[in-house]
Amino acid sequence: MAEARPTKEDIRREVLEYLAEFTRTPQVLDAPHDVLLSDCGLDSFATFEFVLGLEPRFGIVIDDKHFNARLLRSVDGVVEMVATVHGQAGSGPDRPEPRG
Repeated sequence: MAEARPTKEDIRREVLEYLAEFTRTPQVLDAPHDVLLSDCGLDSFATFEFVLGLEPRFGIVIDDKHFNARLLRSVDGVVEMVATVHGQAGSGPDRPEPRG
């Protein structure tokens, strides 16, 4: 039986939990939807590391084509990217294993 896809709110909650853990800043959990990752203390390299850290949390593989600097500026953008990748994830043997 296939696992149910998470809702965008589920994804947002998980992204914020990981962001709070990653930045060691619990108040991030109360951040608005459109908070910029740079406002949470992430530079471009930290954003890249943060996004890659989402792979095992969601059981996905984020391909290079999903690394859109404009989209990945905010929590909303990250949620959108994860939802897109999660929606494309297959369940067959061709599906690559998440890194990490």
